[in-house]
Amino acid sequence: MSVSLRRLAVIGIFVFASLVSAAWAGSHDATLLETYWKAVEIGGAPVTLQPGQREPHLVFAAKDNRVSGCTGCNRLIGRFEQDGDAISFKGVATTRMACPPPIDKQESAFLRALEATKWVHITGDSLELKDTSGKVLMRFEARCLR
Repeated sequence: MSVSLRRLAVIGIFVFASLVSAAWAGSHDATLLETYWKAVEIGGAPVTLQPGQREPHLVFAAKDNRVSGCTGCNRLIGRFEQDGDAISFKGVATTRMACPPPIDKQESAFLRALEATKWVHITGDSLELKDTSGKVLMRFEARCLR
């Protein structure tokens, strides 16, 4: 196969993969459970990662209503109770690594938001955690685990 045909084949593969990925992202409706939820906004501020920082996220497991994830610095585990759109978090614990600024402030905001969360709302591949008044505390984007 000539070099130009090889390049054309590689380009074709990338275009096909991009189209499949775009079609999946635009047509799939995420579910709360067994989805990697990447934090994109905490307390109204966009999530920005510092060099070497872990990505803040949550994963809700169907088994035993477990929640796990990362605050952006420390790992977290706990349980959640859900009834329709109502949700509460129970026994959330984190590791205790020291978090440098500004990651420490982001982690504090993440944990405060989790504690104040009373409602979940999923639209497409977006998850919002809301307080009792319906104010959005955190926004997440779905990343498929399977």
